[in-house]
Amino acid sequence: MSKAQEKSREETINHLASRIDKFEKYSGQHSQAMSELAAHLARRFGLAESDIEAICEAALLHDIGLQTMMPVYHASPNALRFEERLDLWRHPIIGEQETAKREASRHAQLLVRWHHEWWNGYGYPDMLAYEDIPIGARILRAVELYNALLGKRPYRSAHTKKEAVEILKASAGIECDPYVVHALLALLDEMGELQAPEPISEPPQPMLEADAQPSAENQIEATAQSLENQIEAADQINVENPETTAAANVQPPANEQSQVVFQPTNEAFTNQPTGNQTTASPVEPQSRFFSDPTTLSTESVSPSSTNAPNPPAIESPTSQPAPPTVWQSLNESTPQSLSPGELPQAPSNSPSAPETVSSEVVPNSDTTSQVDASTSAETPQPNLALQAALSKYETTPLMPFSPPTIAPVEQTTTSIIEVDDSPTWLNWTGGSYNKKSLLGFQVSVLRQFQFDSIAIPFSGEAKLDWYLKLFRKRILSNDSRAWAALAARATIESTEALTEDHINQLLEDIYIPGARLTNKQLLGWFRETDAWWLENLHRNIQILADEKLRAQAYLLGMQTGDYALSFNEETLDYRRPLATVFWRLAGRLNIGAYRHPQNRCFNLAPQDFIKQSQVDLLYLDLPAARAEVAGNEARSEWRECWVTGTSDTTGDATRAITSLQSKQAYLLKVEEMLSAAAHIKRWAVGCQDIGLTSAREISELIKAHRPIRATYSKDVAEVAGGLRSYIIIAEKA
Repeated sequence: MSKAQEKSREETINHLASRIDKFEKYSGQHSQAMSELAAHLARRFGLAESDIEAICEAALLHDIGLQTMMPVYHASPNALRFEERLDLWRHPIIGEQETAKREASRHAQLLVRWHHEWWNGYGYPDMLAYEDIPIGARILRAVELYNALLGKRPYRSAHTKKEAVEILKASAGIECDPYVVHALLALLDEMGELQAPEPISEPPQPMLEADAQPSAENQIEATAQSLENQIEAADQINVENPETTAAANVQPPANEQSQVVFQPTNEAFTNQPTGNQTTASPVEPQSRFFSDPTTLSTESVSPSSTNAPNPPAIESPTSQPAPPTVWQSLNESTPQSLSPGELPQAPSNSPSAPETVSSEVVPNSDTTSQVDASTSAETPQPNLALQAALSKYETTPLMPFSPPTIAPVEQTTTSIIEVDDSPTWLNWTGGSYNKKSLLGFQVSVLRQFQFDSIAIPFSGEAKLDWYLKLFRKRILSNDSRAWAALAARATIESTEALTEDHINQLLEDIYIPGARLTNKQLLGWFRETDAWWLENLHRNIQILADEKLRAQAYLLGMQTGDYALSFNEETLDYRRPLATVFWRLAGRLNIGAYRHPQNRCFNLAPQDFIKQSQVDLLYLDLPAARAEVAGNEARSEWRECWVTGTSDTTGDATRAITSLQSKQAYLLKVEEMLSAAAHIKRWAVGCQDIGLTSAREISELIKAHRPIRATYSKDVAEVAGGLRSYIIIAEKA
């Protein structure tokens, strides 16, 4: 590309970034400030120049999806309704598509998609976690959070730099990668940002009625003081008890370029010129039903056989924002048709001509009446009691599904002070492959088919289960791992959330060690003080009488343990006491809405579960054979050890499949599960090209049982650890 063309493109992107900032009513150059900070961090992390360019481009255009949506609730000073928060989840997905239209690199498109993913896996749209999130997206998350806190928003006043720094530190291990936070704070310090005088603060804004907290101040203060006393006592106990001084802080080893191959003939999408994916934002993870940019290729299947309703077409944006529509479909073009069972060719490396057009499939019109017409009585409400008790330890209110902190930058200093960008921050964890489960892609595909009930043999953390629960589907969820079965129970069977009294009961004497540590296997992952904390929590969980409340407590315990594992000696200063973190996570836990009374969770071998399931649809997300265990999956082993009290994994069917050593053995396992599912009308089989088998071989195996109606794919191979994911749809003839 000539220098003149490069300059012209740069000017175009900068102009577009300014328009986006203006639309969002930023008083400063928000996107430009993000880009400059992100570039400094990327160079310090030793990234290649092409990767730095992609990060800068994504920073400039990260909110282009929000500008395209033009939601009227964006400028509202009131707390967003549940449906509005879910709708907001679509903006990174739309942003991915819009950047593809403008011929952004595939890397930049994916970073726009994932700039709202949270370190702990509760961002959106794909709920990626830990090392599964590309380093560029982790950089954007931390940089945007800091810049956003400095700006005034319709729903809050601007934070001072001191407040923004404290909130950024508190985000480490939950929203942001602790190492990225550490590097960003060092950068800000070198730039003089942390020593710069604070601007004159504005008069405090009157509190909105929606933000008001319960008035039981005495009880809240007593709860907070009790927790503070426990934390202080823990420090003394750690010194006085000889057993706790030998702590070993041992850490465990550490694309949706969706393409639909075979789309039903009654197309749900209109033309859209480029391939894209779904994205997520950094606030509480729950989305207004987004769809993933999925490219569909048609197959000669009659509309009657697919039962896929046509979503309403999205209205083109105008100068005046239209009233928010909960269910809007994203326009998508349809790639060339492929024959049944045929898989797409390898994607083109040319960013200007993506292999497929991806589209986010927004919930079908049959769901509109269910959610849009729902009343506030049925909508999950923030747990105000837990948030109030937590307020003593929080710098800002933590409300489930709080509006994203997309805020203006009041002053820009990043381009004035010279800083050393030599690659000296090289201890960040990379993105080797680890079976990424792309929630946006899965939802996008499944929402194209009409079904009332679904069976999921490998539920994992039950994030797909939670999402489908919002559509009032009857869900049968299963996982051979005890921790995953408990996560599913907490997600899809629960009707009531843990209360403040429950949390107090769970944290009673939490820092006091016993005579001896029963579950010594925990020392393989945690310091001794953390192992005692988790063991005491496990003991207190058994006191709860309701099994669904126990499941929620286990889920919070797993999240807290994952938080503890997110820090090393270099980032330990940003770690908060585990009891405080437990309170924070409890205030954010959302068990979802619209629970179907027949939702059930199981802890069975997959074949046994499939045989017993009487459902309309089977979603079989196959574990990858011989896949490297990293990212979110690396946490599975300690969770199972903590929940069961043993490191024995002989009953773990997921592990049994991933440890297979031959292609023949793997295909035989898949064959057994498909044979057990002969009675289920429709199959959706998810797989990836990794390990012992390819998607083509899985497709051939499925065709031996029944015709394949469609194959969908999503390609994220442009980033480290990313591959092409497939979902193959097969139905009885």
